Amino acid sequence: MTRKISNHQILDKLEELLEDYFNGDDVADNGLPTVQGIAQSLNLTPDYLSSMLKSLTGQSTQEHIHQKLIEKAKVKFAASR
Repeated sequence: MTRKISNHQILDKLEELLEDYFNGDDVADNGLPTVQGIAQSLNLTPDYLSSMLKSLTGQSTQEHIHQKLIEKAKVKFAASR
């Protein structure tokens, strides 16, 4: 039970981190975030983060990052129309 709550808190922090990253200038300045960088920001190993995400969402960390990028692109495209 405690691990499940903790994993969801990590997922919430990941979402917040990606949201901040994609809403800021980080993408233009640094490109896409790496699994290593995201894991480091969350104080996790890349393998643990990907494993946890896979069990919670069915996606690896890399897939999750790409999915967030696609969502952001769709929103920007819709706003520019």
